[in-house]
Amino acid sequence: MTARKSRDGSYSQVCGEFNSKNSYGGYVGYVPFFAFVTDENVVAMKMVGDEDSTATVVRERCRKGP
Repeated sequence: MTARKSRDGSYSQVCGEFNSKNSYGGYVGYVPFFAFVTDENVVAMKMVGDEDSTATVVRERCRKGP
């Protein structure tokens, strides 16, 4: 997981990957996510790359930054 800071030093974006379990108890593989940090320091999930095309978009957005 990574967090980017804005010019004023506050955190503005959080990116990472998570691996969850399916209903059979097996892990499904890492899925990327990206979220924003609000003015109230709340992380608001923006996008989860649960399909190949979406995962590419999420990774590219995280690479570019805010």
